Amino acid sequence: MTETTDGARRKFRREIQSGANALRVLAVLASSDHSLYGIEVVRLVEGADGAGAIEEGTIYHILRSFFEQGLVMVQTRPTGNGPPRKYYVITSAGREALSGWIDDWTQVREAVDSILTPPGA
Repeated sequence: MTETTDGARRKFRREIQSGANALRVLAVLASSDHSLYGIEVVRLVEGADGAGAIEEGTIYHILRSFFEQGLVMVQTRPTGNGPPRKYYVITSAGREALSGWIDDWTQVREAVDSILTPPGA
């Protein structure tokens, strides 16, 4: 692979992962029956789909963005030792957004698959 194509591939992958990571995080929060703190979200996302690691900083950026958009609520709880932890729980607006994102993901995936999959395959 040339340096040009390798760079283009990295850029393409970053762009895909950005939206997919947000979808994965919101889906994990929606599937939980209790609030989760950031590290739990990281572990559950990585364990759930095998799609690869998400850096902790990326998770916290996504969660902060979700909070600003009203997609999650934050509950700060003291810990026995150390600073308080922030726990995240999806809101009804978050569940509504997730439903739309799943529809969007499905439509995009089907459109791309229809082009990439040869007829009759």
